[in-house]
Amino acid sequence: MTTLEYFGLPKDYMNGAGHFPTWGKEKKDDKAAQARKRAAAKNQKKGKANDRVAKLKKARGMETKNEDDVKPTHFDISVFLKSFKRFIACNGELRSQARKLLLKDINRTMSVFLDDYKEQSFKKCVDVYELATRLVAEGYEMDPILVENLGAMLMCFGEIEHE
Repeated sequence: MTTLEYFGLPKDYMNGAGHFPTWGKEKKDDKAAQARKRAAAKNQKKGKANDRVAKLKKARGMETKNEDDVKPTHFDISVFLKSFKRFIACNGELRSQARKLLLKDINRTMSVFLDDYKEQSFKKCVDVYELATRLVAEGYEMDPILVENLGAMLMCFGEIEHE
């Protein structure tokens, strides 16, 4: 599971972190939901009688809360599937293609690591996840799957130093 964290799986996923990342985003734009919130706010201002009724309903298990407003508690497999598909796409052939591409013209590859004065600097660090976009900017023609996954492949399968 920790290997899939390189490919987008949230840390501590098995303990519930990162589940349903898009939950509730659709409702932000929903005008009807906003109208319901305003109506609920008005009802709260009406008086203590509503508070007593709400407490009684809650005590009896008859809450008026809409089930759609509660974040699901079950396991979200879609987040896992997305990262697993990215991992599977990085097969040996794609990794070999990336290695050959980077070694084909080593001077052009090293140009990504030049400093502002166009000199090679050992202090120059590049985020591995943005390395593919820098290589494309240098003129490399790369497969879209490789562009998306190069950083994750380097972290997972490459022997590179990283923080």
